[in-house]
Amino acid sequence: MKRAPYYLLLPGFVTLAAVGVPLAYLVLRALEADPQTLAGVVFRPRNFALLASTLQLTVGVLVVALLLALPLAWLTTRTDLPAGRLASLIGVLPLAVPGYVTAYALLSLGGPYGLGARVLGVPLPYLNGYLGALIALSLYTYPYFYMNLRSAFLRLDPALEEAARALGHRPLSVFRRVVLPQLLPAFTAGGLLVALHVFADFGVVSLMRYPTFSYAIYLQYSTAYDRVGAAWLALWLLTLTATLLFFEARVARDAAARTQKRPPPKLRLGRLR
Repeated sequence: MKRAPYYLLLPGFVTLAAVGVPLAYLVLRALEADPQTLAGVVFRPRNFALLASTLQLTVGVLVVALLLALPLAWLTTRTDLPAGRLASLIGVLPLAVPGYVTAYALLSLGGPYGLGARVLGVPLPYLNGYLGALIALSLYTYPYFYMNLRSAFLRLDPALEEAARALGHRPLSVFRRVVLPQLLPAFTAGGLLVALHVFADFGVVSLMRYPTFSYAIYLQYSTAYDRVGAAWLALWLLTLTATLLFFEARVARDAAARTQKRPPPKLRLGRLR
């Protein structure tokens, strides 16, 4: 077996070292905890509350982002939607706007002096906390789902759907039993990107004052000056991320999208265009 050339190995080792330094720092900092109080630091009730709130936000963002991305991906690939290319471009534009800008915009809508009160004449409630973080992160991250699903729709072989319709299945049944299973790789890839972004997000959750691991780590460092506690919170977050990557790898191992032989027919929208 031939060895890989050194000019390919060297960048890999440099990248591995760059990734390993923060991990080594966290482990060394976490081991500074007093052995007698280690269990109290690691398994404090606050950590479990942060785990629950982080997972709650992640699941909510995954659901809302998917509800936004799936219809848009279907419309731009399977229908005669006018200006479909422009719609595809608009669908990914939220990635060009930082999430904290979206959070600022949502916060500016509420209150007696907010944009809602000046435009509508009726003060709107503040969108903060869980609801504000959910809306802001969903609007920002749904393009990760959309791009994966759109590519998957374009690769599907329409012959399978035509065979299902020939066997008497209605359009909704064809979509549920034939199309959706083939979209599983796109679901897992897009969902992984969305979940990892929610795990790492700080700007939105800090503005919305919603407690997640990333926000709590910052507070531990900046206000409590508890670097040991912050290191353990970071290790909790890394464990959660590693668990997500493990299950994503298990799901993606057996999932494979079929490649189309010819483009699928376009559904005419009629007056709905």
